[in-house]
Parts: sequence; C-alpha cells; structure tokens
Amino acid sequence: MSNSGDWESKSTTCYLYLTEDANYNSGDKLLATVSADKLAKYAKKNMEAIIELNDNVSGNYHLKAVVNSSQEELTTDDNTATAAFTANPSPLPDLAISDIVADGTIRSGEKVTVKAKIQNIGDDATHKDKWSDVFYLSTDFALNKDKATNVGSKVHVGKIGKDGSYEVSATLNIPTNVHGYYFLYAVTDGSNVNIEKDKENNVSRIRIYVENGSDTPAELAVSDISAPSNITAGAPVTISYTLANNGQYTANGNLREVIYLSENQQWDENDQMVGVVTSSLNLHAGNEEFREVTGRITNVVEGSYYVIIRTNSTHTIAETDYDNNTVVAHSPCKIEFANLALESTATVNTSGYYKLSVGTGWAGRTIGFYLSHNSEVPAGLYVSYNKVPSTARYDRSSNVIEATEQEVLIPNVQEGNYYILAQDNNATGLNLNEFKLNGADASSGSTMNLSAKEVHFGASTLSITEGGTDGWLTTEIHGALLDSIMDFRLVKEGKAIPVEALTFHDQTYSHATFNLHDASTGSYDVVSELPNGTTATLPDGFRVIPGQSVNLGVKMDLPAGGRSNFYAPFSIAYANSGNTDIAIKELLVVTENGVLSTTIEGLKEGKRELHIVPNMGQDNRGYVNIPPGTHEVINCFIYLSATSQRYVNHVNVFIVK
Repeated sequence: MSNSGDWESKSTTCYLYLTEDANYNSGDKLLATVSADKLAKYAKKNMEAIIELNDNVSGNYHLKAVVNSSQEELTTDDNTATAAFTANPSPLPDLAISDIVADGTIRSGEKVTVKAKIQNIGDDATHKDKWSDVFYLSTDFALNKDKATNVGSKVHVGKIGKDGSYEVSATLNIPTNVHGYYFLYAVTDGSNVNIEKDKENNVSRIRIYVENGSDTPAELAVSDISAPSNITAGAPVTISYTLANNGQYTANGNLREVIYLSENQQWDENDQMVGVVTSSLNLHAGNEEFREVTGRITNVVEGSYYVIIRTNSTHTIAETDYDNNTVVAHSPCKIEFANLALESTATVNTSGYYKLSVGTGWAGRTIGFYLSHNSEVPAGLYVSYNKVPSTARYDRSSNVIEATEQEVLIPNVQEGNYYILAQDNNATGLNLNEFKLNGADASSGSTMNLSAKEVHFGASTLSITEGGTDGWLTTEIHGALLDSIMDFRLVKEGKAIPVEALTFHDQTYSHATFNLHDASTGSYDVVSELPNGTTATLPDGFRVIPGQSVNLGVKMDLPAGGRSNFYAPFSIAYANSGNTDIAIKELLVVTENGVLSTTIEGLKEGKRELHIVPNMGQDNRGYVNIPPGTHEVINCFIYLSATSQRYVNHVNVFIVK
C-alpha cells in the first residue's frame, strides 16, 4: 500500500474479499481486515494477512483488496486491487449415522434415551471439533425439519479422524401430544458445521410407537382436604389432602395441581388461583398418598374463602374420568393481613403482606413506610390504598439497589386501609404462587424489619448525600409536606449554602441544585423552610468533600463494518464518575455516509445528525445537569445508503456545552 498524495494519511484499513470475478459484489466474502497507522506522503508499506478458505471453495477465484482511509483523497480510483488464483479442493470428511436404538417403551410426555453410531467414512478428519447431533419425530418418510418435531440434541466435542467413530447417547423429551407410529430421525451435524463429501448419509431413521396415556389410563381422585381456619396473607401456610389412583393402570408423569380460593363451595373460572404444585407422580393402581404442600397466598383481599384443590389440571396424565379431580374444603378459612401500627416495627421473613388502618384523625398527614435490610438484599417495598399491591401494581414503591433501607412516603393520607408488600425480590423472584410438596417452604430469603411512622415537615432523605467543592450538585430531596415555593439550604457552623435551582414534584419529592464552589468540607445540616417561616432540620444530611470534577465520559459501541443497504445497532454510553454535576445541552451524533436514528422506523427520516438530550430535565438556560453516579446507555441505529462505497461507518459523538 502506498500514499501517492501530497500529505500524510490518517490510519488506514484494508479489507480483503474473496470474489468469483475481478468485480466486488455484495455477496462476496470478507476474508481479512488489516489496519495500518499513518502513512507519510510518497511512502509505501507491505501489508500481510492470513486467510482461511472454506472447505468447499475450489476453482478459479480472485482476491480483491479495498482500502478505506476515512479521509478526503485526491482520488479513490486506485483504492482497489485484485489478484487471480486457483483454489485446489481439500480432502473432506464424511459423517454417516447408523444403528439407532431407543431404550425401553416410548411414552408421550416422558423422556427416552436414544443411542446411535456415527462414523467418518471420508478422506480426511473432520475439520471442525464441535457440532450437534439432533433428533426429530415425524410421520413423513422424508425428513422435513420445518414440519418435524425437534425432541432433543447432544453436542459432540472433538475431531473425528478418518475411519474414526463415536457413539452418541441422548435423552429426548417426547411431547405430550404425540401418540401412535412415528419415524425417529437422527441427524449428525444437524447445523451443517462440517463441509463433507456427502450430506445424504447424515440422516437415519427408525420406526417407533409412542404410547399415550389413553393406552393405559389411570383414575385419579382427590379428597380429605385440610387447611388452617386462619391464614395470614404472605406468610407460609400448609395445606394437606389425599391423592388416590382408583384406576387399573399406574399414574405416571408430570403432575400439576392448582390451589384456588372461592367464595362458595363450587369451583368456577372466576375463582382466584393462589398456588401451583408441580411434581413427578408414579402412583400405582389402587394406591393413594397423603400430600402436604407449603407456600404463600398473595394478592388476595381479606375475607372468608373455601380452599379448592384441582389435581392433574393440565391432563398430562391420562385418566378415564377427570370429573373427580376437584376437592373443596368443608369449611371456609379466613384470609387476614398482619396489622402494622404506626410507630411500630414488624419482622419480615422473605416476604410479607401488612395492613395499616388510618382513622379520621390522621387524614391529611404524611406517613412513611421503612424497610431495613442488608445491603446485599435486593428488597422492595410496595404500597397501595384500599387494594392489595403487587410488584407490578401499586400506588407507590421503592426498590433502590445496594441500599440498606427502602422508604415510601404517602402524603395526604386518607381514612381507610393501606396495604403493604415487603419482600426480598431475589428470593421471591421464582414464583410467589409456587407451593412445595412435603412441607418445604416455597422460598427462602432474609430477615428484614418493616416500620411505619408519621413524617413531619422537612427533608428526610437525599438521593445523593455528598458532593465535591468547585461545582454544582443536584440531588433528589424526599420528605413530607414539601411545597412548590419553599426553600432548602445546607448549613454548617452558621454558614448557609442556599438552593440554586428547585423543581417541585409533589409533597414528598423535589429536585434541588446547590452551588458548592468554595464550600468548606464537612457535614452539613439540610434545612427546609416554608414561606411562613416554619423550618425543619435533617442533621448531617449532606457532606461536602474535596472536588473531583471530570468530563462526561462517553463511549460508542459501533459495528466493525457494514455494507450499503445495511443497518446495524450501536450504543452510546455516558457516565459522570466525578462528585459534581456536569452541565451539557445535548449529545450530538454525526455520520458522513449514512443515516441515524434511535429507532429502526426513524431511519426512514434520513437524518445524518442525532440531537440527544438526556432525560433529566432542562433548566431555564436549556442545560441538563447530570448528577454524580449517573450511567446511561442510549441505543441507536445506523443505515448505509445504497450510493455509499464505504465499508466502515464513520460516526462521531460530540458533547455540546
């Protein structure tokens, strides 16, 4: 590669393509990419690349080198070069599969072990060392993978030499909806990883019969249900019942049982499902078993309910009669919520539902709910008025990561009941409605403390509790009875730092910006003041530390290359790793040879620039203050136009201040 221009070139990239003729086509294969540093004027540089051709490449081909320097040139006519060569055919392996054997009886909804032998009868060892052997069920004489049912696969690791072989043993999952005669197909190298002499012998089949439960139906019946007369919502509860097989054949398979709560003794589709029990059942004809299941009942309002069990709800085990699969408790149970009183604390084990009753004398005040826990616990606190909350439906919530306390503030409380869900989100992330067999608790987690108290006027917590000198600091201030025209200030030893900018959200939440230029380091009280002179102080609520001003860190994750009529995703990440605000107007993203958007649909607008304003609210000057600790990622898309001859997109991002 040479530079015949009159000035030094920037860094340069050379792309090496495999073509069937001397011209570049969109289907040509990129073999290698070689990068070079700056090249002085009139200088030359020898460039080398190691290429690997696919096993099926043989005959006359061309190598085409394309140079892209991402800069203006006198001419680009000499940016390509070609060389002809002949590719000789390689000796190829040839995998062949045979001797398929299925162990035992094959039943729908169950697993079966299948073995097969794979030999390499080709002229060379396999050139790849990892592929999958795949198994299908089909009623067709010829395998059509789009119509057949994939029932399992087994990964093979290691090259197979010429005349070598191996035995595959795979456990297959037979679907529940198959019954009768099928072909079981075994396909070695199911994803065509290896180039072979012959692919036809990669497939073999055997004829099998898949038994269905209808061939040997059981007859399940459930009875003798027992549940506590009082059940606390969210607390572990154990329910027992008897499951019998009154049929002539063994009940064998995966069993799903559902627990319902009903206002009457008749099950219908309007009853509320509160639990699911899944287990593997092998119950012989004429036998019965006593079952105890333990879990937590959630998302149910207080009241009296009958507990109902429906066994074999998905009919995965065939029966002669499904009508006797339901049992209803003889007497109702009472669902209650643990009471949480103001100025009291309750211990929460993994998760718990609580109720706080508010009388007329408390209406209009602010109440705070607090959940204390270890910082390793990803806890969540969810509150709703006169309805039961969940992690998806609530009035207010808090789930701050790596905190030791969750806080939910309720302004202007109303007379009535507030329901609270406090939980270890990690421990209950599996399924709160999952009941475990044999008395095991459905989940295990941590011990936390829940409390409620009246919150008086003033700030109670700050989202950012320290900031550096020589800068501004924006923080969320949470508290009670906050006002849109009130004032905040930081006070230390009689000296005050007033709030510079204030955005009021509601009576429990405001955004405040403080000017910490030339502030002395140390702890400051956070003072809140209403227009009538009422003040409240949060002692040592904020700390000023030595300033560490940094530029906004911005990083783009771009694709390595692209072609015309090609779109690709990329991302822009920005972060403030200092301890003061960083004020910007926008992030400006520019491309020279394509179009940009934050959505695929937006690419139709043909924009070469993106003006991205961080979603943190602009001040009256049009600036966005990015607080310390902020880290955000913006997903974008780029599209190369059909007229572009560039193979690498040139995209820049600028911070506009």
